[in-house]
Amino acid sequence: MKIGPIFVIMTMLLWYVTADAAVSLSGFVKDTLGNPISNAAVNLIGSTLSGVTDGQGYFSLAGGSPTIQRNSVRPVVSPLIAFSARAVTMHNPQRTTAQLALHDIAGRLVRKSVGRGAAVRLDIGNRSGMFIVRGFNRNEHFTFALTCINGAICSRTALRSTGAQLRQEEQTTALAKRSARSSASYVMHYLSAGKSGYIDGGTGVRGSSKSDILITLLSADAFSGRPDYKNPALPIETRVEDLLNRMTKQEMLDLLSGATPGSKRLGIPPYHVWNEALHGVADKAPRGATHFPHGIAMAAMWDPDMIHTVTSVISDEGRVVHNVLLPEHKDYDSLPVRGYGLNYFCPVLDLFRRPTMGRGPETQGEDPFLASRNAVAYVKGMQGYHSKYFKAIATPKHFGLYYQPRSPSEFQMRQSYFPAFKAAFVEGGAFSVMCAYGNFYSTQCCQSLRLNTTILREEWGFDGFVIGDNAISIDLSAGADAIDNNTYRPPTLGTTDENVRRSAKRMLIARYKLGHFDPPEIIPFAQVPREIYGCAEHRQLARDICRRSVVLLKNSGILPLNKSIGKVAVIGPNAKPRNTTIVGSYSAHSLPDGIVNPLMGIQNAIGTAKVDYIAGLGSIRDESTTGFAAAKTAAQNADAVILVCGMDPGHEGEGHDRPDLELPGAQEQLIKEITSVGKPTVLVLIGGSSVFIDWAKENAGAILQCWYPGQEGGNGIADVIFGDYNPAARLPITFYARTTTVPSDPVNGGVEKGLTYRYLNSEPLFPFGYGLSYTTFSYANLRIGPSSPTANDTIKVMVDVTNTGAKAGDEVVQVYVKDMAASVNGMPGLELKGFQRVNLDAGETKTVAIAIRPYELTLINSLKKRVLEPGEFTVWAGGCQPGVQLKSSNILQGSFTIGGSEKEFDI
Repeated sequence: MKIGPIFVIMTMLLWYVTADAAVSLSGFVKDTLGNPISNAAVNLIGSTLSGVTDGQGYFSLAGGSPTIQRNSVRPVVSPLIAFSARAVTMHNPQRTTAQLALHDIAGRLVRKSVGRGAAVRLDIGNRSGMFIVRGFNRNEHFTFALTCINGAICSRTALRSTGAQLRQEEQTTALAKRSARSSASYVMHYLSAGKSGYIDGGTGVRGSSKSDILITLLSADAFSGRPDYKNPALPIETRVEDLLNRMTKQEMLDLLSGATPGSKRLGIPPYHVWNEALHGVADKAPRGATHFPHGIAMAAMWDPDMIHTVTSVISDEGRVVHNVLLPEHKDYDSLPVRGYGLNYFCPVLDLFRRPTMGRGPETQGEDPFLASRNAVAYVKGMQGYHSKYFKAIATPKHFGLYYQPRSPSEFQMRQSYFPAFKAAFVEGGAFSVMCAYGNFYSTQCCQSLRLNTTILREEWGFDGFVIGDNAISIDLSAGADAIDNNTYRPPTLGTTDENVRRSAKRMLIARYKLGHFDPPEIIPFAQVPREIYGCAEHRQLARDICRRSVVLLKNSGILPLNKSIGKVAVIGPNAKPRNTTIVGSYSAHSLPDGIVNPLMGIQNAIGTAKVDYIAGLGSIRDESTTGFAAAKTAAQNADAVILVCGMDPGHEGEGHDRPDLELPGAQEQLIKEITSVGKPTVLVLIGGSSVFIDWAKENAGAILQCWYPGQEGGNGIADVIFGDYNPAARLPITFYARTTTVPSDPVNGGVEKGLTYRYLNSEPLFPFGYGLSYTTFSYANLRIGPSSPTANDTIKVMVDVTNTGAKAGDEVVQVYVKDMAASVNGMPGLELKGFQRVNLDAGETKTVAIAIRPYELTLINSLKKRVLEPGEFTVWAGGCQPGVQLKSSNILQGSFTIGGSEKEFDI
């Protein structure tokens, strides 16, 4: 008899023995990725206290003293798995300790004595880390591995025993699902004891020696005699109000500086709010943090789940910096230490509209919908899922209009610039935001009441804190709260008693949610092991993210190169550049050891003896051609050429807008000289934005856009070149042809001036959403439902996708929509409204279903209202945007008509 999908629900068994104190118990149950396990049974054995986890996996039990009978047995039953638990009390006249005990049905017993308000760690695994339990079907046995992230976030993997091999019965986490799609192994991070257990390709669980559950018991009298603000059993709001009532106005003002000195009188530790984590823990953090590919590279994956995985790891390493390394800092007790805090100024959600914008590589691309989906995943990965505590706090930036029109229309703001920010706050729950240092309708963004109060707080319900960018003046009366500055400097505008208290309250709530005022034993993220900081598993993930982000722009059949090739000439200024060129901006202070550049990656793949390296140019800006002769000789003597060119963060980055879209220096001349030799030539581009490579598109054998690929970039790039990975990334930006007119004014040009795919009025060199594979795909059987939708209905687009080639690979299914009857001018020609990255074996067909919410079809009308208008919408589904001739896949077209009357939505 086959049993349906199995979700192993972990049940936390708690009790506390005391004669005169009330009991307050809380905790949460999540999977490895932090996804909540809802409706899990939670029982206080021997008492009437019980409950279930809510939608966030959180539970809270409260009541009077439990009555526990000695040796009483009370089974706790989850939907599919039964545990038999035994409560055993110890006689103690002072009634200050209790003994916890747990039996699994295999008979193993663990006991632990604890005191009031203390935490206990229960080791519930044996040497193999496995428990044998029996499901309700008595004819079949199931094995599952219990692992626990830092003793708090629990994972579960259901396995069926089939002789000597364990086969995965169901992949219960997104991590497991991704693992099954590739040969890479993904770590279940944060294992708090023993060896790291991990899922390997979806085939089994290895190496877990034991697992822990962290249980914290708080009773009402455990903190008797302490002020309310120091009592973790009370709500954060109550604690914050109590603390504010004890503070002077100056102490409140101190909290509003980026570098706050704290208060020894009240036990408020010093803290520095400035920290960065665009693609790895950066700023002043200790050397060795894992550095992933830059923001634009992560956007090129078209895979929010993988962005969630990356940012979860980043915040994990951030917790190591804060929890472990900060207390070791020599100035910890006296000064706020920059780079060790848990507020991270990321993600960058500015629209990459103008292609010469220096900070474009930090962004999530040019499309509002793609950036919105990535923003939600990014924020949730950073902040975690606990309903009380944050793992870290994400700070999307730069809210307002960074590098956008100074006086945008309501249509521009709502249709283009604001969607990603709104998604980060409303869906992602970001608890902080950085306002831009430019102006919004002649008012500085950090002094704009409309931005920081009307839109952000009143319309979108944001309840976190607003921080000003670059130490500019903020106005508390407008809704801003703190200054981003490196030294102590409280705000000076709008500092009435009421405004100061309001902003101080927001800053304190954030710090309470980070656990700054609570014992580390009860904070779920406070015990991340130091060993994960820059560990080998994180390096492997960085390598995988790199190769998942590489876009194959052209392939005349020369890729992948065979590793048995005789000689490869590696040429170009970015083959062996500075480390910062590989990892990108916002990384210098915490650069890891062992950064792999493209030359090293190629040597690792085929051996040093097969590689002949000649730079040809001293740097990307080198105008001299003196090195060309040696480079051409190397190319003539090789069987293939890998030419590595592009940009570096000194040419594009903060404070470095590009003068044009040309490759700097004599790089284009070098490309022409080397290609003229006639050998198979692969052009590898390092950089974060569009470049004019019209000539290379026509003449190079293959072109790879590799962005700023992170610390394992060289290995990841080599994996793609030599066929160890089949590329599937897509461009998150448009690559423009030389015939495109790029406006020179960075702020006054509107989106309607022909930039980004949504408004482009000329033929692009490579369009948004473009990318090739080593295999081919075909689309068939497009279905759109419901048949007669109204403005209340979600549109479901379904299509069958087949891998028609000989290699397994990923395909990015893209759905574009055009409103054919829009009542306003300025609507885009078409807009991305859904996407999904799917893996297909050779010859395999999958049905992909993409839901389009009614809100995604709305527009801002002439009355400045967001409405969904009835009428016809055209839909395209395929591996690229419509109108593109893509050899690797076809594009299907359909339509639907919204009936009924117009519907207004929240703006």
